[in-house]
Amino acid sequence: MTLLATSMAGYVLARTEFPGKKALMALIGITLFLPHGYTIIPVFDLLQNLHLLNTLWAMVIVQSAGGMVYGTFLFMGYFTTIDRGLEDAARVDGASFHQVFWRIMLPLSGPMLATVGLFTCINAWNSFFVPLVLTLSRPDLHTLSVGMFSFLGENTTAWTLVCAGSVITMLPIMVVFVALQRFFINGLAGAVKA
Repeated sequence: MTLLATSMAGYVLARTEFPGKKALMALIGITLFLPHGYTIIPVFDLLQNLHLLNTLWAMVIVQSAGGMVYGTFLFMGYFTTIDRGLEDAARVDGASFHQVFWRIMLPLSGPMLATVGLFTCINAWNSFFVPLVLTLSRPDLHTLSVGMFSFLGENTTAWTLVCAGSVITMLPIMVVFVALQRFFINGLAGAVKA
């Protein structure tokens, strides 16, 4: 969901001109600097009104939306590096704006898809505050990082369990990073060229 939304938004922001584009980009950019602590109360209230609190769907929705601004800017930078001649050639052949995106631009953005996917995965995996708040009354839905918090007591800490849990928590992300490392570096290099 994050990859689809951020790639489409990045493409539109990179390749189209519309009234208020700069103001919209400034507004989106400001949201990068809002900490989770300021946004968690309205998110909590919204999920409670939708009866999604203490469900896996709440975690999926909030974690997916959490990386959309950063991913959109990465895709926007990446799409600006791709030569406009490809789009012009496709339009001459009769392709619409949407067809150019789906058939040309999205397949060319494989490295950026891997990069944004990796960032989203790492962010969701390492998240502590959001899963803690959204699954407070359901310990069976706690993530590893929230579960490890139970090893810390008021008077004692089970350091062996904390260390073992840290290793278990890091291993999946390290495997994903090693598998996607080549795409990750290519994606960042492409986005920085802009």
